[in-house]
Parts: sequence; structure tokens; C-alpha cells
Amino acid sequence: MSNEETFYRLTIRFTNGETEKFIVRDPLDSHRLSEHPRYAIVRVHVETTGSIRQVLMAAMSDVSYIRTSQLENKDIRQRVAGIAGSMGDEPGGPEELASLEFV
Repeated sequence: MSNEETFYRLTIRFTNGETEKFIVRDPLDSHRLSEHPRYAIVRVHVETTGSIRQVLMAAMSDVSYIRTSQLENKDIRQRVAGIAGSMGDEPGGPEELASLEFV
């Protein structure tokens, strides 16, 4: 993986305490949020085939917070428990990446 590529951990915590984690290319951008989004949609794409492996649709009324944090190099070299996507040593980054959309 080149040093230019930066990946982020996307964490969605629900009001019941459950947490979902994903790997994304871009940090959360507050400018993409409308004034009152009703849903957050996360799609997990398999990089090699381009297919969608998982879709999560979360009602914002059930979400405590959504945040992104930059993954450190040590995290990228190993598999991070609880995050969708393999973090192996293969060039090109993780096998699966998520995308986030608000509607």
C-alpha cells in the first residue's frame, strides 16, 4: 500500500449501545449533511469485484453518534477486530471499503 493512501475507521453507535465499524477512504464531511437527515446508509463494497457485500440503513433517531478517525499505519498492517474489511499486507489497501450517505 502506498503512503499516499489514507483510510479512516467509521464508527456508528446506536442508542442501545450497539456499535458498527467500517473502513472508509474519506473522513466524515459535515458539509454533506442536510439540515435534518433521517437515515445514514452504509454500503460495503468488495474492491476486487466492485460488488456490494453489505448494506446498513440506520435511522438517525436511533444513532447516538457517527464519527471517523484516521487509521494508524500499525492498524493498516494488521486486521482490526470488529471492522468490516480485511487489513492485510496486500498492496492497495483493504479488500472491502464502505461508503456513507445521508438521506
